Amino acid sequence: MHFLRQFGSELGKDTYGITPEAMDELRRHPWPGNVRELQSVIKQALVQTNSPILTPEALSLTSPPPRPVAPRRHP
Repeated sequence: MHFLRQFGSELGKDTYGITPEAMDELRRHPWPGNVRELQSVIKQALVQTNSPILTPEALSLTSPPPRPVAPRRHP
């Protein structure tokens, strides 16, 4: 919620919440870019939405493809 308030204020948006579904997506995302990626996703969502509540559709999260698992070597 910190970034939501911070960027909402910077952008002049009256966004005051996030749906439980959007929060679930944020929690499930692997965040390979760490906090900077989270900041970017929140800011882009605020730029692109006119809604006061962020939804999963506004987040535009894409998960990276799964990494292949190396086969186990047996002695």
